[in-house]
Amino acid sequence: MPEPLVSLRNITYEREETILHNASWEIREDQHWVVMGPNGSGKTTLLRILTGYENPTSGEVFTLGGTEDADEGWFDIRKSIGWVSMALAHRIEEDQFAADVVLTGREGIINFWEKPEKEDVEKTIKIMHRIDAWHLRDRLWGQLSQGERQRILIGRALMNESKLLVLDEPCAGLDPVAREHFLQFLEQLMRQKETPSIILVTHHVEEIIPPFSHALLMKQGRVLASGSIKQTITAENLSKTFDAQVSLRTTKNKRLQLDVEALGDKKVF
Repeated sequence: MPEPLVSLRNITYEREETILHNASWEIREDQHWVVMGPNGSGKTTLLRILTGYENPTSGEVFTLGGTEDADEGWFDIRKSIGWVSMALAHRIEEDQFAADVVLTGREGIINFWEKPEKEDVEKTIKIMHRIDAWHLRDRLWGQLSQGERQRILIGRALMNESKLLVLDEPCAGLDPVAREHFLQFLEQLMRQKETPSIILVTHHVEEIIPPFSHALLMKQGRVLASGSIKQTITAENLSKTFDAQVSLRTTKNKRLQLDVEALGDKKVF
């Protein structure tokens, strides 16, 4: 069996308080993961440790063949991990062309003002066709919708042939129609052979599209459950994760729907 892309072993992270408690997680090449948990459960800290932006207080980290002890290798490791988040989106200047935003992924920079190499331009064209965004190439960043920005940022991450792609709540701020369009795009992308392993951070089970194979549930800095979607995303586990009695059902499009019992009434989210 090949080595895992990521292996976190007994990770503890402390600052003024303990944020992560003995967390372990392993990701393999043929897996796509969903990460869920309440706000403050440690999801972001765990991902920052996974990508080398934070060091754990104790425990072992192996990412893409590198370890935390090999500081000189972390820059290359980070370049092999694409991270799509609102924090990144806010750092991009509004007068950047969409094609240039994709192009910046080649070197992991934020904004681009230099003349690009021919091979980088050719790759940008290829990637923009792959993410079905060629029609957006001459649009300014400030003119793009939230859903279009997420698509362009994914293209940016793919420019560097990332082996792992982290999507940090990509549907936040999208209206219901835009969210469905984005999830349809993501599902098509995930079914492509060359697409890397994807980690999706979300609060919503209805965003778990069929290509996702595994899930990690976190609560109060601990891994509450981890494994296949079928074994992990259960009513019992979600009830424990979010401190509420919930039930699950499957919709016609093979997606999950969460029902929450509250104050004697059933509310659907």
